[in-house]
Amino acid sequence: MKFFVSLLAIVLVVYTFSACHKSGGGMPVQQDTLLAWQKISTGAKWLIDLWFINPSTGIAVGDAVYKSTDGGKTWLKIPGLPSNGFNIHVLNGQRSAVLGAQAVYLTSDYTNWITKPLSIDKTGYDPDLQFTSLSTCYISSFGGLFKTTDTANTWAKTYSNPVNGMFFFDDNTGIIYDYSANASTNIYKTTDGGAHWQALSYIPGHANSYNTMQFVNSQAGWLNRGDSLFSTINGGAAWLGRKSPGGGITDIQFLDSRIGYMATSGEIFKTTDGGDTWTRSCKLANEQFVEIFFLDEKTGWACGGSGSILRLKL
Repeated sequence: MKFFVSLLAIVLVVYTFSACHKSGGGMPVQQDTLLAWQKISTGAKWLIDLWFINPSTGIAVGDAVYKSTDGGKTWLKIPGLPSNGFNIHVLNGQRSAVLGAQAVYLTSDYTNWITKPLSIDKTGYDPDLQFTSLSTCYISSFGGLFKTTDTANTWAKTYSNPVNGMFFFDDNTGIIYDYSANASTNIYKTTDGGAHWQALSYIPGHANSYNTMQFVNSQAGWLNRGDSLFSTINGGAAWLGRKSPGGGITDIQFLDSRIGYMATSGEIFKTTDGGDTWTRSCKLANEQFVEIFFLDEKTGWACGGSGSILRLKL
């Protein structure tokens, strides 16, 4: 009996050390998520974005486009799709789009893809696209903001300055972050599909970084910029700077006005109070998390610059 108790104690000590070693120590850790992240090799050289349509089916882009049908446990390269993909957007599970260097690639079944050639300026840190309906889509880049209303057949520029962060609520209403270095106002809103823009507010500073803008309703939203995180509760009219738990924010995702996640260089954090406080969910040495995607608090993924994917399944 004494031998059994001693053995159990040793196991508990080793288990605790392993958890603390993974967490990096110091900051309070959410035990349920920290020990549930699984690192998966995809065969990719690097990845920059991923999106899951449901708990089983997901796609990731980087040096190629990859697909998983088992919740991210295994990944296969999709033939005929571009290398050097930039971004993914899925519209209500009906339309998936991959933004490539020379085209937008569309699918509704993740097997058959339609290629729509592009000839717009997509320069910048992280060119982004968002479908707001089956026919209407926006692309933001340092070349400006571009819009299609005919399913990516033709594009028109609706904003000329560099855009590094956007969120559209529908075909007509959206908010953007103007990346111009000398801008006196850098948050703008349109309610007519980009025909006119209203100056909303100014976020001070100018960071060369990936920016992510997200709203969970018409009033509550977040913007990450470099090492900084900002939030609004009045539709972008004013922004509150929030303290980041880690440097080099690469992505944020909020599930509602209180629960959200943040990816940084090698760490993933979670908040349950809208960003007032954060706890570490995962930490990996020698890994830079680029994008995160959560379906809910128990199901999420992250991709890294090394081509690996982390999978959370509670």
